Amino acid sequence: MSLIRACGLVVIGVLFTCLGYFIKSNYLYWVGPELTLETDLYDFGRLEEGESARVYLKYRNTGSMGLRIVDATSDCGCTVVDWSQSTIARGEMDSILVEYDTNTPGLVNRIVTLRSNSPDSPHLVYITGNVMPGVSTDQNSE
Repeated sequence: MSLIRACGLVVIGVLFTCLGYFIKSNYLYWVGPELTLETDLYDFGRLEEGESARVYLKYRNTGSMGLRIVDATSDCGCTVVDWSQSTIARGEMDSILVEYDTNTPGLVNRIVTLRSNSPDSPHLVYITGNVMPGVSTDQNSE
């Protein structure tokens, strides 16, 4: 076997090895699940202290395999996140419940983190708003 032919076979082998690695490392991006949020920013607007603040954040599986949210957390204990742990089929929609505790007046700036089996996980949702102080009912002032 000539030296040129042997070198050619080595080059072809290296190219196929690289191609195989590339396909393996990117396979889920091409055919895996994909979480697409309806919005990644939700503004509660102006809230009164003690008022109920809850929203259902919608998302869709735009990938080609089943999508599953494995964890959903907030950066603060004042925000509670509830989600379904079932697998969402390709093209289907679901929602995540986010509840904010409005017992402390002030600006709301929270981040909800969604972790899923999607290759581009995690996804961040930003929650904003402004909790206004409630009206004081001092019964001793007459």
